[in-house]
Amino acid sequence: MNDLLAKFGYSNRWLETHVLTTSFFELQLKDYNETGHEGWEHYRYGAFINWLKAHQTFTDQQIEEVAELINDDNDKPMAKGFAKELINSGKLTELQIIKLKILASLS
Repeated sequence: MNDLLAKFGYSNRWLETHVLTTSFFELQLKDYNETGHEGWEHYRYGAFINWLKAHQTFTDQQIEEVAELINDDNDKPMAKGFAKELINSGKLTELQIIKLKILASLS
């Protein structure tokens, strides 16, 4: 499974932090097998959005973990775009917004 995760641009941290679930990855893998679409950043963005929609609030630890994933992603525009979407979601406290901006190097 690690090879498949890497193909999509995921590290094990995605699963460890539950930003990516096994069931969601299986759906993405099915989509890839059916379509052959290799827009890997689109799959990762989809995982971010799925994670965002699954929560009404976030812990500070979750913000730290997602900031790490944002920083580690090789598609910086996509990752920063997700960070901005998270900030604008209305689901973060003011302190979490500040924390995310600092940890994800957002201006």
